[in-house]
Amino acid sequence: MANREQDELLTYLNEWNMNTRKIQASTPHKVKSQSCKVVSKSENEISEQRKTDARSIFLRNIPVDISINLLEDHFKLYGTINRVTIFTNRKTFNLGYAYIEFEEDCSADQALDLNNSELCGHKIEVTKKRTNLPGIRRKPYKKNS
Repeated sequence: MANREQDELLTYLNEWNMNTRKIQASTPHKVKSQSCKVVSKSENEISEQRKTDARSIFLRNIPVDISINLLEDHFKLYGTINRVTIFTNRKTFNLGYAYIEFEEDCSADQALDLNNSELCGHKIEVTKKRTNLPGIRRKPYKKNS
């Protein structure tokens, strides 16, 4: 590109940038109320969530090809299972994490005995499910550079 063409392009981009800034400065900033709406849970909802979490466990390092039935079979000795949730991405690939909710609190406590047990050739990690509270993060968000 010739020097003259580069100068013309640079001049054009600078003018465009200045015009954009003028438009932004003159436009009042409107915030949509829906995008800023903070949804908070009531005390009853938080209490119910804590009760559910008290009878739930979190599984890490589960095999990617495992089925819900295999997880139920592995943990059914500890009590009646209400729900099994396996984390997947948008293409339904298992991410290696799951939650199991039992009917009783004591069942979840007993199921912790299966921590470091082997399931389909994987050493799984079993911990109590923690209660997620709105607006609280365990680790600060790090943006990938």
